[in-house]
Amino acid sequence: MNKIRLNTYETDGYFNSGVLLMNLRAQRNEIREEDIFRYVSEHKLELILPDQDILNGLYGSRIMPLDDSLYNYDAHRYETYRMISSGEKDVDWVMRNTVILHFCGKNKPWIRPNRSRFGILHKHYAALADRVQTFFV
Repeated sequence: MNKIRLNTYETDGYFNSGVLLMNLRAQRNEIREEDIFRYVSEHKLELILPDQDILNGLYGSRIMPLDDSLYNYDAHRYETYRMISSGEKDVDWVMRNTVILHFCGKNKPWIRPNRSRFGILHKHYAALADRVQTFFV
């Protein structure tokens, strides 16, 4: 539906703008403010999620998808990741391999009641962050 709405048939998919790894040097050289404003003006009636729609509409063909289980692991999709990987991507795998653990949806480990299987991991890193902050104060 997004490919039809934004006329982006040459892209591999529709990319969410929630977590992005960006080549800032290339962006500073290639992205032009006037291109973004022109795109918004020309497509204002089609823009539902403006930041994502602009990202996909203007630059979707330049986006390289990465393995989300490494760079944007959706914590509430644990069972799906585990099942698709034949059990390999369990909690231990996530702790060894995942760079960004994304707590999508309503269940957040910092909001009680905490029902996330990754709640203890969040608590561990929150404590580490507190110690680092205290060290530099």
